[in-house]
Amino acid sequence: MYATARNPAKMDGFSHPRIAKLPLDVTSDEDIRRVVDEIVVKEGKIDIVVNNAGSGAAGMLLGP
Repeated sequence: MYATARNPAKMDGFSHPRIAKLPLDVTSDEDIRRVVDEIVVKEGKIDIVVNNAGSGAAGMLLGP
């Protein structure tokens, strides 16, 4: 399994022996190709892609 981030150092608290962290700027076509190629070379194929980009909020959300 692979996890990507623009800056993998920001994932320091996220670790697991079966998860590799790779640098990836999703706004860069070159970066996307590099990461996909690297994973395909190592694994033979990519089975599933989960896009979990964005930010979250916790707590009550109040309307106007």
